[in-house]
Amino acid sequence: MFTQEQLPLSSVELTPNQNGVLDGYSIRYRALDSEDTEPREVNDIAPTTNQILLESLEKWTEYRITIAAHTKVGPGPESSPVIIRTDEDVLLDLSIIQSDSANCGVGQETGELSLCDGQAYSAIPLNRTRQHGQIRGYQVHYVCMENGEAKGLPQIKDVMLADAQWETDDTAEYEMIIAGLQPETAYSITVAAYTMKGDGARSKPKLVVTKGAVPGKPILSVHQTQENTLLVKWEPPLDAEGQVLGYRLQFGRKDIDPLATLEFTAQEDKYTAASIHKGATYVFKLAVKSRAGFGEEAMQELTIPEDVPKGYPQILEASNVTSRSVQFNWLPPVLAERNGVIVKYTVAYREAGSSGNPQEKELPPSPENSYVLNGLKPNTAYDVKIRAHTSKGPGPYSPTVQYRTFLLDQVLPKNFKVKMVTKTSVLLGWEFPENYNSPIPYRIQYDNGGKDIEVDGRATKKLITNLKPQTHYRFILTNRGNTMGGLQQNVDARTAASLLSKKPEVTFGHDIDGNVMVNLVDAKSSDAAV
Repeated sequence: MFTQEQLPLSSVELTPNQNGVLDGYSIRYRALDSEDTEPREVNDIAPTTNQILLESLEKWTEYRITIAAHTKVGPGPESSPVIIRTDEDVLLDLSIIQSDSANCGVGQETGELSLCDGQAYSAIPLNRTRQHGQIRGYQVHYVCMENGEAKGLPQIKDVMLADAQWETDDTAEYEMIIAGLQPETAYSITVAAYTMKGDGARSKPKLVVTKGAVPGKPILSVHQTQENTLLVKWEPPLDAEGQVLGYRLQFGRKDIDPLATLEFTAQEDKYTAASIHKGATYVFKLAVKSRAGFGEEAMQELTIPEDVPKGYPQILEASNVTSRSVQFNWLPPVLAERNGVIVKYTVAYREAGSSGNPQEKELPPSPENSYVLNGLKPNTAYDVKIRAHTSKGPGPYSPTVQYRTFLLDQVLPKNFKVKMVTKTSVLLGWEFPENYNSPIPYRIQYDNGGKDIEVDGRATKKLITNLKPQTHYRFILTNRGNTMGGLQQNVDARTAASLLSKKPEVTFGHDIDGNVMVNLVDAKSSDAAV
């Protein structure tokens, strides 16, 4: 009977062309799937021998074997190689390594084991050079530990590998989930692999401790107490006695991220949420905090009934005015004053100073929130206002904004700029489109609106004089309609300082670096405002 380390060779036959009297044999062999691949030889085999036993071979290993015949002259050619594998045996080496990771899926060379949430995740490593056979499965042994001693009998979980899982390289990964463990409890876990020959040696035991049990959902309730407040109340889970360290509450409007987050002690059991908006849906999420972390969240949603808007839309300053139309934009009422979903807007407008009822136009909400009033009179002021509607009705109108249309053929100058600055004057310039030739005048305002100069409509520059030295001015080019909707372009300038009262002085002589000192007088204006 042969062992796994022995390999019998027999039926040695020679061809008729032996070219002399047979003097003996030699055998060469080497492992193909081992770390040691150096060839070995067996020499001086008697010519009458027709079989030999190779010993001290590795288990479950393929070998390449050749044989050569010898005469007195020397060896002949080697035979064609024979590939043969030694028999398998039980596994000799298996180990596992503890990891802090809650996820496993580890190669056979490293191996990991971790426990979390009352379950053990086990990955089995294996050194292929000591596998000694085809692994058919694994056994995981685990037992509860108390004060360093096993408590009760070990439990065994068997993992039988299907044929498709018989891996022959070092990339295979295996894992097992052990359920039904106790929280915050120590367990000793070992793993053993088995082949056709039986069970291998167990790995060194690993002592692991399960995490604390995560508490379940708390009991959560939310209801409205006053017009704009909500009362949130909670109770701990029924099975969380002695585990509650606190609570985490996340809440806010469902359509706005992120939610606000608050933490409470184990003794607190309610919270009042103020500044609640009508017509909004609020979401509340509550989780219990324990030594193992936060548990599953309880969630409640509450929708506040809608109402008419409390606030009004805001008309923006930017506008596009012509002689016959006004285009303007607006923002919806602020979130806290919408009181629901805006379903439409009403724009009301009329000539400024008119005693008649304004014209109204209903508009659907849109991302642009823009509208153009057409068919207006040239050079005429119009009062414009707007209000928002929810499903409950309209809110208040916005404050009136006045726009003035242009005169016929009046166009918007461009590139309004400062062309030159002196101590007491500023030269302003602008441009018109080609072939524009209208006498309709424009205005230039400055000195905080205190000064107003009329400029011919065909001019493209204007010198403003009698200014104070070293003073900041803002100049506004506008049409005759001096209102929010009128044509406006702004430019800023600062007049120059007064001239020096005397010449700069040169200090004769120079320092060792060749520098010359020049003393300059202070350029302060004697007539500047203090």
